[in-house]
Amino acid sequence: MMAAVPDMSSLQPHQETCGGAATSLDVMRLTRDLLCSVLSLLPVGTQCQAAAVSRDWLLAVEHLLGGTKELNLCRYSARICDDNMARLARRCPRVTDINLSGCRKIGDRGVHALASCKELRSLNLSCLPLITADAVVALCNALPIVSLELGGCARIGDAVLRTHFSQYVELDDDEDGLSKVQG
Repeated sequence: MMAAVPDMSSLQPHQETCGGAATSLDVMRLTRDLLCSVLSLLPVGTQCQAAAVSRDWLLAVEHLLGGTKELNLCRYSARICDDNMARLARRCPRVTDINLSGCRKIGDRGVHALASCKELRSLNLSCLPLITADAVVALCNALPIVSLELGGCARIGDAVLRTHFSQYVELDDDEDGLSKVQG
């Protein structure tokens, strides 16, 4: 028994009537809902690349990102920099959880850009060698952060962790007597 073939006519290039004359479209027209459905199957990094295809695709990606609650960007660590982070933060105003672990090109400008994510509660900034305590303190004062990870941030020492971020992290001595950050 053969399955019914769905109507794909809405996916095919079609003719439009303009003043009585038919013109052929070069580009396939997809409804925004259908385009969003297809793009939602892609990872965030690929969605951002797809936004460069056309204005319609850009609007669809911005629509998708606008409702994003969680961004795990550690797998894109080699490509994420301050400028990219600023663009993503503007496009994801409802994000509540961001993982930037290992995004070594993110500095204080990228951290400051996160202030536009007013619902941000959980933030992993571990192993970001360029960020400073001042940028993280400013962000924590601006947003209702409840979970913060800062392990491996070379410019944020243990003394600063104890004085400024004690509500987020635990400093423990390991078996070697060295401090380690947990949180």
